[in-house]
Amino acid sequence: PSLSPDGQTLLFTYRGDIWSVPVAGGVARPVTSNESSETDAHFSPDGKTIAFVSDRDGSRQVYLVPAEGGTPKKITHHTAGYSLEGWSADGTKLLVSGQRDHFWRRPERFFWIPVEGRTAEVPIFDDYGADPSVSPDGKRILFTREGEAWWRKGYKGSQAAQIWLYNVEGNTFTRLLDPPGGARWPIWKP
Repeated sequence: PSLSPDGQTLLFTYRGDIWSVPVAGGVARPVTSNESSETDAHFSPDGKTIAFVSDRDGSRQVYLVPAEGGTPKKITHHTAGYSLEGWSADGTKLLVSGQRDHFWRRPERFFWIPVEGRTAEVPIFDDYGADPSVSPDGKRILFTREGEAWWRKGYKGSQAAQIWLYNVEGNTFTRLLDPPGGARWPIWKP
């Protein structure tokens, strides 16, 4: 699920489509309706646009659609596909992740994709990570490194998941959490 910036609307995936419902309850309405699988919906910071991932053209690509509905516009084209992680604070870029190059050792990479115009993906840094979360000011990114599969409960050891902080302006990394049992899925508090 994904919450609108004003906290009034919830997006969720049901049976391969994106749906919208008021948080107070009520009737859910479809935002997308397609035979493909559509996931990872996120509202833009101004709440006017919804970004989501769809495999309607084969691989998992990012699309934009007006929040009130309409015809989705495809904005990515890499054959390896993407996962959508969120928006930049100013709403001009999308934070996406994808597996590139080093398939045998930690291929997960983060990229900025501009919302307008078609350009090559821009790597945020050339190193691996998972589950990124951009700070409200857009200057920092929390993410996970290492980690056994999340369902391997009780694992303690050198492969336990860690939470890291990437400072965009300084191009620096800080390991924030490294508990013996691991830590995952960081998210910024508003």
